[in-house]
Amino acid sequence: MSKLDGAIGDDRNTTSPEQLKLALTSFCDSFLGETQPDEPVTGGAAYERGWSLAKILITFGPSIASVDENAAQAFREAANRLGDLYRVGTESVRRCVVDAILEHVFESPSLIPFFDSWRRDPVLRQAFDEATQWAEQLQKVRSLLEQLGPMVGSRLREIGALDIQVWPFDIGSDILMFEWSGWQRPGQSHLDVECADDLVAAVVAGYSPASEQVERYVDYVTNPENWSEAEHLEGDFYVTIPLEL
Repeated sequence: MSKLDGAIGDDRNTTSPEQLKLALTSFCDSFLGETQPDEPVTGGAAYERGWSLAKILITFGPSIASVDENAAQAFREAANRLGDLYRVGTESVRRCVVDAILEHVFESPSLIPFFDSWRRDPVLRQAFDEATQWAEQLQKVRSLLEQLGPMVGSRLREIGALDIQVWPFDIGSDILMFEWSGWQRPGQSHLDVECADDLVAAVVAGYSPASEQVERYVDYVTNPENWSEAEHLEGDFYVTIPLEL
């Protein structure tokens, strides 16, 4: 169990604001202490620590920071410390801060105000803008998939799928996952739905499909002939939606 796991505990529903503050502060100190600005950061452990910090901020931030000033202060301190790291870091360290932490934290709009000082800082402004743009683009793609979700679920139900569940997006993910039982095979099946690169580019540029095109997307997604089965994972399928159908 990591230091972070121990600070949070196994039952996140009972985590107090003070425990959260200590966990965030401890994790941020660990990140700053272990990632030296003069060392290259190419991925691996440094990115994993950054992603874990972003996950904690997203999971606990909106509910606790809004009602507990001590927790809110811990969030602001984390933003300041990450800003200090970005300010003195090499390009690879800066990319780690933006790509592993800031972009994912900004998936939760309620957390952006904790980084508002970055917006006004001549050094940190670029990182703030990059993370904001990335999060906005991700949300556009997610919005299209969320539009398709209920229709895809209904269509799967019509063709025999039972107990359909739609899983929430994982942090940083633009894949919508469906889970069901009782159709095509015993046990549970999964279908990961994602947009092809050309569709992503169009959506990011402002494309909004008409209702007829939305229907074509739903038809495409729910046709098993368009599915591919994940290697070595029986019952796990994926489908990629192209721009033009």
